[in-house]
Amino acid sequence: MIMKKIFVYLCICILLFCDIGSIAKNTERKPDISNINNKDDSNYWAVLVYTNVTNITSIYNSIIDKSNWNESNIILLRREEATRENIFDALDWLRINANLNDTILFSFNGHGTYRDRRYGISPWDRDIIFTDELDERLDLITCKYTCLIFDCCFSGGFVSDDSIFYRNLISARFDYNFKLNLDDENRVVLMSSGRRGGGFIASVFEDGVEADVISFTRFVADGLEIEVDYNSDGWVSAEESFLYGRRKFMPYAIILFLFIPLQIVAFIQSRGYFLIPFPSIYDGVEDELLLVQI
Repeated sequence: MIMKKIFVYLCICILLFCDIGSIAKNTERKPDISNINNKDDSNYWAVLVYTNVTNITSIYNSIIDKSNWNESNIILLRREEATRENIFDALDWLRINANLNDTILFSFNGHGTYRDRRYGISPWDRDIIFTDELDERLDLITCKYTCLIFDCCFSGGFVSDDSIFYRNLISARFDYNFKLNLDDENRVVLMSSGRRGGGFIASVFEDGVEADVISFTRFVADGLEIEVDYNSDGWVSAEESFLYGRRKFMPYAIILFLFIPLQIVAFIQSRGYFLIPFPSIYDGVEDELLLVQI
């Protein structure tokens, strides 16, 4: 009975995740970018964006109590707060505050788009931010490393085909003809779905209350939370959290990918796209991008 409920929620959320949700309202709330922090030390900064139906903010919850993270260095934009303007304001906040020695984390959970041969993310107000626009804003931020996490449809197309590999840990290559977008030196990009395919996220309810969420980002966050340290160096890296998250997420991905009725529904609702919920990673860092100190 529980599995049946979970599967029903999976189906509902897949449809919502394929850009068929209701159009949302704008918000007047903006991030405060007036506070410029001390730049003498190496710091960690994050902008975490959630526009999907879930109320669980997994990445935020996984880093907020870690020793190398400071709550004042994190902007959390949820649902109606996550407009195009507010996202750009938050990136400006990173540009103002980040130092050459700092590490930046940008995470987006919501709708991904593919229009006019351009990939992008869809904020709450549906004013699309294309990947080339996002790349331009990120290029203005002075920092040592940047980690980007996208839990949305089409996210596999946010980087080029030559970029999708997992340095030294997996041998699989992906032979898609991707358009060059967010891949760059000293960046790591985690993506939840295929180049031209949908992803999924599902809320699990207990007694009418959201108790858990099934998504790629949730499992990546779990890797950060439980401090998965495969090489025992005292840090959880973006690469290690990806490896953990993908392993946990893949059973759900395979089941949904092979479930033909659901693929047909997704194809109809998304106007021509199937579910391809297989995570991939671009790794432009020579060693590892460290995210959480143990």
